Formats: sequence, structure tokens, C-alpha cells
Amino acid sequence: VFHITPLELYRAVLPGNTGTAVQFAHAFALTDALLENPIDTLSGGERKKVFLSLAFAVKPRLLLLDEPTNSLDAQSCRHLCRLLKERDGGAVIITHDSVFDGVAEHNYTMNEGGEIYESNKQA
Repeated sequence: VFHITPLELYRAVLPGNTGTAVQFAHAFALTDALLENPIDTLSGGERKKVFLSLAFAVKPRLLLLDEPTNSLDAQSCRHLCRLLKERDGGAVIITHDSVFDGVAEHNYTMNEGGEIYESNKQA
């Protein structure tokens, strides 16, 4: 658990360019005051938003997201879907949440026997 503030984390990962991460954080409804609190004092949803903001600010070619909507409110889930649709680059999302239906080009499902099949291909 991090006992540093989101701003300190952003400065460590993105020295000289924390503004992008802060903009993503604001879009996830995180306030400047909250960004000055230690991460280990934030709620689960607030922590998730801090880390998602950093992930999008880094602009990786590929995002790997495991249950990214856990602890997020409905508005933040919709915002996450918008960000994923708008970004350049790929994403692998492991989820049980139907909020991503219509976001991905390809959806794969694993059945109880461990078989994987393409369950929905978007145009």
C-alpha cells in the first residue's frame, strides 16, 4: 500500500508532466484536495481512479486491465469506457462486467471447462 499522495506518485512516474495525470484524475471526479491525501487513506474507488488516471496518462501501447470497474461508480465506469474507445492503442480487459459490451472489437469468453471462444465480434 502506498503511503504517498497521488500527486507524489504522478511526479515519480511522470516527472515534469504530472498535468496529464491530474487532468485524467479530474475527469474521474477526483478533487485537488483528494490528490493531496495519501493513497492508502483513499477509498477503493478513489484508489482505482488514481491508478487508472496514471495508466491513461502514461499512454502505453497496450493496457492490461483486470476487473477495472471494481469499486467504481456508474459514472466512472461510463467514463472509463469512453476513454478506452477514444485511445490509440490496444487493451486487454479481464472482467465479469457487461459495461464493456460494445467497447471491444473482440470479446472472448471462457466457459467452466476452460474453453475459450469468441463470443461477440464487433464490426
